[in-house]
Amino acid sequence: MGYNTIKSDKGFTVIEVIISTAILLVMVLSIYTFFVSGLFSSLKGENKSRAVQIVRFAMDGELTNPRNPGLIDELRRAGKITLADEDSINFDITDTSGVTINTIDYSYLEPVSLATTASIQRADTQGSAVIADHILHPDGLQFTYFDGNGDTLAFPIGDPSVIRQIQVEIKTDINGDGQPDAVLTTKVAPRNL
Repeated sequence: MGYNTIKSDKGFTVIEVIISTAILLVMVLSIYTFFVSGLFSSLKGENKSRAVQIVRFAMDGELTNPRNPGLIDELRRAGKITLADEDSINFDITDTSGVTINTIDYSYLEPVSLATTASIQRADTQGSAVIADHILHPDGLQFTYFDGNGDTLAFPIGDPSVIRQIQVEIKTDINGDGQPDAVLTTKVAPRNL
């Protein structure tokens, strides 16, 4: 008992090979696009997370670092504001009897040389330290001051003792594209009443 088998000498045609290759190419490109899109999405998420972390660190400080107790906490304890500018503030921390314990200055530092982002510096009687980098240039640190009626005070502020509330806005620029990656705005009432 034998079976008759028909053998074909015919292989794939050029058109079949081209169509198969095209289908395979479309599948590979689709997978590649999916992975590249996922990678960019992941990097964007990491940058956003880092941007928020930088802003929070500048505003809230770091518990284990006495050189950065946090801008907001120190502003709440400001006993006497001596300089109130758009991108810097200088104030004294006083004890309950009004004696100055420390003089503190927070300021915006312009980018150095070819850097596209700026920094925030904290200085006191012990020295100075950069507490945040990757700050948007030029408006990465902005202070807005309000009087007792809630009205915005115009610059230059002649008498800083009239300041009753301060709005602090910090913007980060992780990738140096000139666009804010994270923005945090907080209002605080200093103790200089």
